[in-house]
Amino acid sequence: MDGPINVENGCGALFVSRLRTVSVVALGAFVAICSAQEYRVIDLGPMRPERRMAFVGGTGFENLVIAGHSDVNGVESPLLFSPQNNQVRWLSTLPQTRFALAYGVNSSGDAIGMNANLENGHADGHAIFWSHEGGVIDLGGGGAVAEGLNDAGMVVGIGPWIHSKPIGAPSYTHAFAWTRAEGFIDLTPDPTMDSHALAVNGLGQVVGTATRKNAATCGFVWSKTKGLLWLDAPGDASTVVPKAISNTGHIVGQLYLTDGRTAGIMWDPSGKPLRLGTAQSQMSDAMAINNHQAVVGYYGAGVLIGARWTQAKGLERLDKLVPPNSGWTFQAGTAIDDDGNIAGIGEFKGQPHGFLLVPVKADGK
Repeated sequence: MDGPINVENGCGALFVSRLRTVSVVALGAFVAICSAQEYRVIDLGPMRPERRMAFVGGTGFENLVIAGHSDVNGVESPLLFSPQNNQVRWLSTLPQTRFALAYGVNSSGDAIGMNANLENGHADGHAIFWSHEGGVIDLGGGGAVAEGLNDAGMVVGIGPWIHSKPIGAPSYTHAFAWTRAEGFIDLTPDPTMDSHALAVNGLGQVVGTATRKNAATCGFVWSKTKGLLWLDAPGDASTVVPKAISNTGHIVGQLYLTDGRTAGIMWDPSGKPLRLGTAQSQMSDAMAINNHQAVVGYYGAGVLIGARWTQAKGLERLDKLVPPNSGWTFQAGTAIDDDGNIAGIGEFKGQPHGFLLVPVKADGK
């Protein structure tokens, strides 16, 4: 059974007779101590970095820009941050904003996210595209969110406005792709199916979730050439949530298991799933992946532990990649780029802080 499979019912192999064997990574043997400092820590303060950072205007750390949000006078506000010079670009928001979040940035400096503003006495979510030129494009309301974008300016997310419906009919939310040139593309072939696009890679391949007719929430991968294909899933998974896709076609995300636990997972380009969770963990999540198949996320049982996974070294705690007694507790890695920079959330001396881990060069800088 090669590649993602397309079946009428269920989440891939979860509901078909021929189950694929799921590889499980044994994560009990951690790298306990690094032989040398691998990363230095940049404190992002109250900023919460999100899932996609980018090199804007060139390569290298001096061009790195992180998307996220931070509290400003009690209002969560979207921003782009350049760690090289500590420059903050606050992103514009809609009138009567309750809060707004930036989820990603591309190499042009465009950003995406959501804006919740007060409409008719209640907060209504809007999908937002922030142009590097300074403009704000409202992609629609009704609970819409722009979740991902690529360097070509393709935006993906969730929105309820694509299909018109009779008054009183059930309302469905649909995964969408959007570009300035082509406008909206509805990624869901069935208008009565709820769906949600979460990420897009440089080739225009999109991953997300959809609720099937049997009420199972399943993962999908979509492309213009192949349409929507369902991702294979282990037999003990009740819900499948793919969260990121690399340019090599590797996909990572999270499984909700029938015993109440969660587990991180990666699918290779052929569609073969590789579980990244530990037998002891109640929770684990693979949140981001770069084009070298390095994955970041978290695991834990009550207390979250930020982690990195690579083919060469397996699972490593992020706090083992920095000097001991740093004062940091890393709770999750939320983004990783091709240079190995890792953004995430944690605590510094007991207070919530965002962080950026920057690889230490051979000269120690």
